Amino acid sequence: MDAAQESQARILIHCPQCGGDITFLEESQVIHCEFCGSSLVVAGREGVLRYVLPAQLRDPQAAAAQGVEFLRKAGRLSPRAVEAFLFYAPFWRIRGMAYRWIFGLKPMKVEIQSGVPPPMERLKVLLTRVLDHTIPGYGGLEIGLSTLGVRTQALRLQPFGREHLQKRDSFLPLEVSLEQAQVEAELLANAFFEGEELIPEVILHRLVGKIFSVIYFPIWGVEYQHNQGREMLLLDAVAGSGLGSLPDGSRIQQKLKGEESRKSFQFSEIRFLPFRCPNCGWEFPFRPLSLL
Repeated sequence: MDAAQESQARILIHCPQCGGDITFLEESQVIHCEFCGSSLVVAGREGVLRYVLPAQLRDPQAAAAQGVEFLRKAGRLSPRAVEAFLFYAPFWRIRGMAYRWIFGLKPMKVEIQSGVPPPMERLKVLLTRVLDHTIPGYGGLEIGLSTLGVRTQALRLQPFGREHLQKRDSFLPLEVSLEQAQVEAELLANAFFEGEELIPEVILHRLVGKIFSVIYFPIWGVEYQHNQGREMLLLDAVAGSGLGSLPDGSRIQQKLKGEESRKSFQFSEIRFLPFRCPNCGWEFPFRPLSLL
């Protein structure tokens, strides 16, 4: 498996034919259900998709108890949970392959007299690296999480769908535009390493195969009363660890309840089509990376 495949996330869905769980690499063109045998074409990925990282910590009482331990270690006396709510924060995920050609000079390894500079040889070096990075998609808040790290590759993502709206889960509004994410992608791609011992004269740099998606990450907001007053603690709902605290969590509440949170970016929606001949209904052979 090459570096590009290793950086792909694993997507978890329910088979639209039988309801069984299917896990597949995010760039697979055709997927196969091991329960009912259906082969499905993955469609609808022309634009920006959105995914949800499922919360592992879903019980509000368990989240409140986890926060109590965190606050006690921080020196708060007799913390008591007043309110706990689960919300999701958007992160832009930026993927691509960065290529950098470096044309320059490199000292030759030959014996020379003391004080004489070594002769130089002209070289060109191609450096490549996979870019897979996440940046916050919300604005005006500090929740203690500047990036999701490798979670998008290590954990299974769920496509954002109607079921998340039906659950009435709370989502922070996406306030960082696609254009801003594209600018950030170029800045990240330029944070590169140089060729060893090479004195660059000309550098050609390109970021190709750019893919942008939005990942909603679950966070618990738990408000506590303790000896020093009131405080809102933010908990990572995947790892169960503390992210930080806020003296006043009203800004989060306002963003979650305000009209701004209902303004929607124009996302694409992933779809799954039966991989069958439209004329006779015969199922096509299953190959995970097939192109229809």
